[in-house]
Amino acid sequence: MTKTTILTEVASVKALKTAWQLLNKSNRDSRGISSITIKNFEDRLDSNLEKLSTELLSGKFRFSPVRGTTIKKKNLQAKLVSPQGHLKNLRPLRIPEIKDRVVHKALAIAIESHISHAFNLKNDSSFAYQKGKGIENAILKMGMYFNTGYKIILEADIIKFFDTINSLELIKKVQTALPDDSINTLLADAVKQQIGNIDELKSKKVFELYFENSEAGIPQGNALSPLLANVYLSSFDEKMSTSGFKLIRYADDFIVMCKTFEEAGNAYEIALDELQNKLNLKLHPLGADSKTRIVDPRQHEFSFLSVRFDGEKFTIHPQKLKEFFLKLKCLVSKQSRSELYPNEEIGLFQALTKLKNLTDGWIAAYYFLDCDRQIDELDKFINILLVQIFEDFGLSLKKNVLVEESLKGQRRKNLALSLKQRKATGIKLCTETLNKVRDGISPLRQRIQELLIEEHS
Repeated sequence: MTKTTILTEVASVKALKTAWQLLNKSNRDSRGISSITIKNFEDRLDSNLEKLSTELLSGKFRFSPVRGTTIKKKNLQAKLVSPQGHLKNLRPLRIPEIKDRVVHKALAIAIESHISHAFNLKNDSSFAYQKGKGIENAILKMGMYFNTGYKIILEADIIKFFDTINSLELIKKVQTALPDDSINTLLADAVKQQIGNIDELKSKKVFELYFENSEAGIPQGNALSPLLANVYLSSFDEKMSTSGFKLIRYADDFIVMCKTFEEAGNAYEIALDELQNKLNLKLHPLGADSKTRIVDPRQHEFSFLSVRFDGEKFTIHPQKLKEFFLKLKCLVSKQSRSELYPNEEIGLFQALTKLKNLTDGWIAAYYFLDCDRQIDELDKFINILLVQIFEDFGLSLKKNVLVEESLKGQRRKNLALSLKQRKATGIKLCTETLNKVRDGISPLRQRIQELLIEEHS
């Protein structure tokens, strides 16, 4: 009878298939250094998973080099904002092979099941990368603390968190907590994959700026990185909790809810000592205009996780709305569509489908906020956008049946679809989608009050 180890757990076809199912596969043409795409891998899924299982169990599996690439930052979509695509406006990515992503995910699932208790990963302060938790839960907790008197907020951001983590120390910590050493080498190799296209990156003049001397941390985009980040900061969570502070952490972004400015100052000092002196991380310096500051949201503009909070209402941060407008606008012209979806043939039907899917997903992410007016504005924008999309595909619209619409903050009026025309496109009004998603779910402010009543009953 074969002894069960963590490696045999990870290498089972069942575990690998579960990992595959949990991977983000929205970009079917995504690939690593080779030409094998997600679609290619799925076409022979069973045989590919069987092969992975055999290689892992025999010790023959090796991680491949990753493909280094850069993408334009979210608020600089295509050429709509940054025509020159200046180098400083790029974000680096290290894209693994599809087979490696499956193994990363299988490792993350198995490791978390064995070490979650040891590092108290499901503590009340941590909200990122955990089943049953997320941004909505973090904002709900923030509202509850605020309504019970914790109205002064220390907000903070760790400088280059993923790049500056001491990965060697972190991997050793995880390995020590595991019940056996069967995946020790595999785990170490998983976070130290080399870049396989250095010459290409150098020719684009981005290697030195974004990739050189960046191997010390853990790679963003690797399915293991979220778990490892929470492990690394677990001691910070514990320190803040035992010190009596109301910490809300989402990956490397965190706030501490306090009753006074003095308490918030003390929270900063303890957080700084724990992060800087014990974890070798750096916070942005404390200051009124810094990413690390102490603020009363009733008096000064405040947002957390792209949610703006004024002490009463929770709304989508205006910049987030603007970024989404820009992303949707990339569907207007053939050139911007090809830049956003380089490996797809986008016809009118595909463009409308992407518009619908993007909008539905975005609303589902923010439905719990006081965003009704912002969703109304999104509907106006889409009605204007649809006119431009139809015209780009050569469909002439009768101007006398169109309406004029102006967006918030703009004097200029734009031609837009009427309500009747919008319905004919098959793309539901965003307000209808919002109401459908909210069906049976109380508004956030009401849920906060209900939970507070439950706590005191």
